[in-house]
Amino acid sequence: MLYSCFRRHYALLSNAVSYPGGHRHNRTQHLGDNGYYRTTSWMDVARLVRAEILTLKERDFVAAARVVGASDFRIIFRHILPNALSPVFVSATLGVAGAILLESGLSFLGLGVQAAGRELGNILTSGKDYITVGAWWLSFFPGMAILFTVLSYNLVGEGFETLSIRGFGARGNK
Repeated sequence: MLYSCFRRHYALLSNAVSYPGGHRHNRTQHLGDNGYYRTTSWMDVARLVRAEILTLKERDFVAAARVVGASDFRIIFRHILPNALSPVFVSATLGVAGAILLESGLSFLGLGVQAAGRELGNILTSGKDYITVGAWWLSFFPGMAILFTVLSYNLVGEGFETLSIRGFGARGNK
């Protein structure tokens, strides 16, 4: 799992460095549309969904549906699949927060969108020169915007996780 994370981020960084130039298309467009990132990022979610389905099929509400005489199709689409989608929602919200941090970090290092773009990482970079002069707010407020945006996505993900523990989407275990 840790190797998979580093492999994907190394691919993003190497892709950002390999497209020199000041155009948005050359760098950030390839960060979001990187085929390697897309083809490897679904595996973690697939592992989560598979593990969730394997645990759900052993639960009491699936056994009760079998006893009542529900078909396999009905059990899958009415009981197992709605319960198995909650890890996808949690993973998606946490993935958005990670993408925001990655893009802001790359922009701060100068590997993202160049000065023409109004990215929070670029604003942090331009504001760091004025901290010693006394204009601390030029870096403080963009940093707080990144913090609160990522925190809000993480809290939404935690909310989805809490709802999934309580039976989010669960029709069979009310």
